[in-house]
Amino acid sequence: MNEKRVAEVVENDKYRRLTAERRRLSTGLSAVVVAAYFSYILCIGFWPNLLATRLSDGTVITVGLAAAVGLILLGFALTAVYVRRANTTFDSLSNAIREDLR
Repeated sequence: MNEKRVAEVVENDKYRRLTAERRRLSTGLSAVVVAAYFSYILCIGFWPNLLATRLSDGTVITVGLAAAVGLILLGFALTAVYVRRANTTFDSLSNAIREDLR
């Protein structure tokens, strides 16, 4: 792509909107994941007895194990949120940018 074409894309308002929305979404989702994982690690370091607590009498499943599974499920859920947004809003904006530049 030549420099003139790149400048056209970068100056396009829809391109600016697309990059801003993608940045905002990815930053927000990343912050949620980082906060969740750091909270889990802090619990391991400072409140290990809480994580060792069994969920109910007669079970071997602990709060820590349930929290770990929850973190994995959180990752899948946030990925689904991003994919849904990418397949709707981001794809339509990308298509609109392509049409504008034809």
